[in-house]
Amino acid sequence: MATLKQRKAVKNLLENRGMAISKAMEAADYRPNTAKNPKNLTESKGWEELLEKHLPDVKITEAHREALEATKIHTSHTEPDIVVPDHQTRLRAVDLAYKIKDKYPKEGLSGGVHFHQHIEEQKEKYS
Repeated sequence: MATLKQRKAVKNLLENRGMAISKAMEAADYRPNTAKNPKNLTESKGWEELLEKHLPDVKITEAHREALEATKIHTSHTEPDIVVPDHQTRLRAVDLAYKIKDKYPKEGLSGGVHFHQHIEEQKEKYS
């Protein structure tokens, strides 16, 4: 179970977007030396518990699915509005998915599935 300090630090982060974790820890009464190393918080079981509570995987997955299917409306003064794919949003979602699934090639490594090989395999799979 998350400690009181952990809960205070996460509350500070949620209420102050962009606040540094170390600053949120200081405001939650962590000792200055402890707050200088945010891993003291972010690698704790309490942090994981609070992340799941405030940022559940189910919501992340749903938002990611929506981003993969994002659309936008093109308007015109002379033509009816049309809905088109939002390629920029979709590409950002795909990029994130590749990073999460570790599909990008590792620098300096040979062997393994490289990104271009993976793309070709996917093309063949869905052609």
